[in-house]
Amino acid sequence: MEANPLSWDYLTQSPPVSAPLGPLATAFYTICILGLAVSIFFAAWGKDRLFKRNDVLRRLVGTYATIGYSAFGIALIFMVLRVLDVPFLSMRLWTYLSALVILGAGLFILYFQLVRYPRLAAERRQAEERKRYLRPANRPARKGKKRRRR
Repeated sequence: MEANPLSWDYLTQSPPVSAPLGPLATAFYTICILGLAVSIFFAAWGKDRLFKRNDVLRRLVGTYATIGYSAFGIALIFMVLRVLDVPFLSMRLWTYLSALVILGAGLFILYFQLVRYPRLAAERRQAEERKRYLRPANRPARKGKKRRRR
């Protein structure tokens, strides 16, 4: 019997205990595991190693990683609850909602990268230009206390 994956009855029933994950769910959760691993890598080590000179991009990648491991982590929590067959939380609806959260997070990251990042990068370049012209290059900045002349 073929079930409509968008019908309310199909979404709100728990999958059979003998096969809690079908091929699509297995593929989705494999992508979630990989996404969580990549997000944790960038949150912990990648942003500092790969984006040393660009502080705007380093902060954005840290934000993206936080969004990523939050979205993928929620999806994986629902996967564990589905495999354990927790009565209310093992419904297929939670998998669909997790996919929507991941899609929304991806769209937010895409928007931020295409719209906001160019503005932030331009502001950073302008700030560096201003800083460069504030002090002449042949006169280094003083360090320490000023000396009194006698």
